Amino acid sequence: MKTQSTIIISSKIEEKEANWPFLCEKISDVFRLTKQESNRLQQSQTAKLIAAIPYAASCKKPERSAFGNLCLYLAEKQSITGPGDHCQEDDVSVYERLRPFMNLEGGNSAVITHGMQILALIMLAGYNRSKMEDSINGIYNPLNTGTWDFEQLKEYLISAIQIYPCPELDKIISVMDSLFLIW
Repeated sequence: MKTQSTIIISSKIEEKEANWPFLCEKISDVFRLTKQESNRLQQSQTAKLIAAIPYAASCKKPERSAFGNLCLYLAEKQSITGPGDHCQEDDVSVYERLRPFMNLEGGNSAVITHGMQILALIMLAGYNRSKMEDSINGIYNPLNTGTWDFEQLKEYLISAIQIYPCPELDKIISVMDSLFLIW
């Protein structure tokens, strides 16, 4: 039997699914993406999760939050180096670099936390995959400096994700998938 909160979350996810092509189209227009780049955005599980969090958490104005966070995500992705890059100040927490994505109005904090933990795991796994390349290119990586321990943080995040289950977000990205996705 569906509870009232399950019905609300389900309707928000359906709203997000209906808005996903619209959001991708608007983001593509703003960033003047090529057709190939636009298709990559639409297929990106990470981008889809970022857009889904405000809907799944029943935040106020979820479309505006999803759009803003997708703009931030794409700006970071398209910049080879820039203000969104990881820096030493971000080492205080695995969530520090994700704080701008947490600027959501209202919503279920457990769902938001679950989504951020998955994003943190994607980011951490990306740092692990790029360790050698980052070292060669002189790019700051907290795993190269020894500030962060990949295995320890990975175990922490996987355990933490289980504390706040959110099947709606897990349909987009599972914990295991998050270890292999590109930020």
